[in-house]
Amino acid sequence: MRGKLTNIFKATPENIWNYKQNHPLYNKNRSEKDRENISKGMKGIPKTKEHKQKLSKVNIGKKDSLETKQKKSKAHKGKKQKILKCPYCGKEGGTTMHRWHFENCKFKKDINNE
Repeated sequence: MRGKLTNIFKATPENIWNYKQNHPLYNKNRSEKDRENISKGMKGIPKTKEHKQKLSKVNIGKKDSLETKQKKSKAHKGKKQKILKCPYCGKEGGTTMHRWHFENCKFKKDINNE
């Protein structure tokens, strides 16, 4: 079955499935050593804004499985959260304070105007 290159590389379920099946690592796992080498090679490579946006779009709407949630919960249990203090209003709290305090604090304008 031969055709134009543009037809062959169009993203259809059949083409993607054939690509997956013909990939040399299909249904195989990489060794721990291979994964470490790939990880080392990727570290320190700066990502462009476009790349970050694409990664963000891919992960939007993804939900963690129950197993993943339990693993995350187990990893964070027993760890103390860093206490931060907003310089504008004096409120103390955890790391989520950046949403409403520090540069976003509603009292920041009052201090700057005085």
